Amino acid sequence: KTFLEEATRLLNESLDYHHTLQALTRHCLPFLADYCSVDILGESGEIRRVETAHVDPEKEQILRDLWTRYPYRATDRVGVPEVVRTRRPVLNPSFADDAVAAFARDGEHLAMLRRLAPSSYICVPLVARERPYGAISLVMSDSRRRYSERDLELAVELAQRAATAIDNARLYTAEHTARARAAFLGDASAILASSLDYETTLRSVARSVVPELADWCSVQIVDEDEGGNRSLRQLAVAHVDPTKVEWARRLQDRYPSRLEDPRGVANVIRTGEPELYPHLTDELLRQTARDEEHLRILREIGLASVIIAPLASRGRTIGAITFVAAESGRRYTADDLALAVELARRAA
Repeated sequence: KTFLEEATRLLNESLDYHHTLQALTRHCLPFLADYCSVDILGESGEIRRVETAHVDPEKEQILRDLWTRYPYRATDRVGVPEVVRTRRPVLNPSFADDAVAAFARDGEHLAMLRRLAPSSYICVPLVARERPYGAISLVMSDSRRRYSERDLELAVELAQRAATAIDNARLYTAEHTARARAAFLGDASAILASSLDYETTLRSVARSVVPELADWCSVQIVDEDEGGNRSLRQLAVAHVDPTKVEWARRLQDRYPSRLEDPRGVANVIRTGEPELYPHLTDELLRQTARDEEHLRILREIGLASVIIAPLASRGRTIGAITFVAAESGRRYTADDLALAVELARRAA
C-alpha cells in the first residue's frame, strides 16, 4: 500500500508525464525490480524509451547502450511491442536462457542481455480509456527473486495509475495546445490581412512559424515566364538563428528545388496534397540527396521531421510551405499537419 501511495503521489506531482514516469521508474527499485524501464507509444506508432534504471549503475549504462543500439521495433513479437499490441500483461516467473535468446537480434545483442542476467520478468501495458500508451517492464536479475501472481497484480495496478496520469496530462496538453493553435492562426491571419504585397506577408508568416511550429520554415512559389516555362522560387526562409537563414539560402542556390523532382515540394505542387514525414530516416535522406555532398549537408542539418503543405487557391497550386523540425527534435503528428494545412490554405 505504501509503495502505491508514493507512486500515486509521484504521478500527481506534475502534468509533465515524462518527468513523473522517470521518477516512477526509479521508485520501482529495488522494491519491485532490479531494473525497470518505461516505454511510450508515439503518435506514428514508434516506441520511445522514457527512462530506464538499474540498481547497479554500471549495468544501467548497459541498459542505455542496449536501447541505443537495439531499440524496439513495432513488429517485434516479444517484449514491449507485443504487450502494447495485445494490451495484455506478461509474467515470466523464471527467465531461462532460451527466453533471453528469443529477445536477441544477433550475437552482440544476446551477449549484452546475458550480462544483465534477467531471472524473472513482468511487462504490463499502459492503457487508459481503451487507448494504449506504452508499457512498464520490470525485471529481477541480481537479487535472483522470482515474480509471482501477486507481484503481477501490483504491477497491473501501478500501470493503471500511470496510464491514467498520462491520459490526464495529454488531455490537458491537448486542450492547451488547441487554444494556443487557435491564437496562432488568428495572429497569422492578421499578418496575411495586413498588406496586399503577398511576398512581404508570406515572409512575415514564415517568421511567425518559427519556433511555434517549426525550427525551419520556407515558402516556395511557382514562377512562370512569358514563354510559359515554370520554375520554383524560394520566396522566404526563416530560422531562429539568422546565420542559418543565410546558410539555407546558399544551400538552396546550390541545390535548388526542381518541379521535376519526384517527391517533396515538387510532388506537393503537382498533386495538391500535403506530405507528412513524422521521422526522417537516413534512407529517405539518401533518396532525396542529389550527391554525396548534398547528403552530408542534409545529415548535418539534423532534420527530424517535415511537413510540406500546398498553397492552393481556386483550383491551382501556386506553391508550398515547408515546416522542418530539427534542433528541437520534435516529431510532427496528424494534428500538426492539420494546422500546417490550414495555415497554408489561409495564406493561399
